[in-house]
Amino acid sequence: MESVERVLIIASVKKTDDLNWIRELVNKYRSAWLVTDQKSAELLARENIFSRLEPDRIIVFSGRRPEELSLKIYKISTPDIVYICDKYNVLKPLVELFRIAPVKRVEC
Repeated sequence: MESVERVLIIASVKKTDDLNWIRELVNKYRSAWLVTDQKSAELLARENIFSRLEPDRIIVFSGRRPEELSLKIYKISTPDIVYICDKYNVLKPLVELFRIAPVKRVEC
């Protein structure tokens, strides 16, 4: 049975070795929101991870107006828990927001 927690996954990955953590979360939380960067999105798509999530819950963080986009993501996802795995520091504005937000955080 899937948890009723509202989950947000923030992830930047560059190699398939980094995917196990994300794969486990996506399998556990099928209704999670996933925010990633363009390069990571290409890898996640190749590895068939996107197909496990609802398409309207996948956001590619473009970097244009990052603070504004971060606030929008916070508002639409309204997470109870945020899983952060920004190994390559490309989602920094979003990660910084969620580090000060009143939500439970788990970092890889």
